[in-house]
Amino acid sequence: MVDRRFLRPLATARAVALALVVVGFVGAVASDASPLAADTGYSLAFYAGIALGVLSIYLGIYGAGRE
Repeated sequence: MVDRRFLRPLATARAVALALVVVGFVGAVASDASPLAADTGYSLAFYAGIALGVLSIYLGIYGAGRE
């Protein structure tokens, strides 16, 4: 079973990752910048959201394997 203390930071990381991806993408598109080019703060927020999402998935898989 997964420890309950492990789930709260994981859920928070997922929510923050989603918020960063949405804000980064919408901000980059609204400012006529590419969300894939790292030339604005919005693009960096987009990349940070993707990185945090991947990290939360990894930690979720790691936490599920614990006994």
